[in-house]
Amino acid sequence: MPQRSNPSTVTPTPSSSSLSTTHFFLIYLILSIYRVLNALLIRTQFDPDEYWQTLEPSYCLTFTDDHHNCALTWEWTRR
Repeated sequence: MPQRSNPSTVTPTPSSSSLSTTHFFLIYLILSIYRVLNALLIRTQFDPDEYWQTLEPSYCLTFTDDHHNCALTWEWTRR
């Protein structure tokens, strides 16, 4: 006669949803710590191109007589 396992002796395994929640929280925590450390420790300057692309054409049109020698981006030149 085959033996049956006693349900009271079987240890419950954690559900997959609790494992995935813990796993996602751990990933989120690691990425958050990395982001904060990256923001605090890296000393660089972010200078977007939009400043140059708007200031250079306005300066050139205002303060120069020869508008053809301006260093304009593709948005400001005719094709």
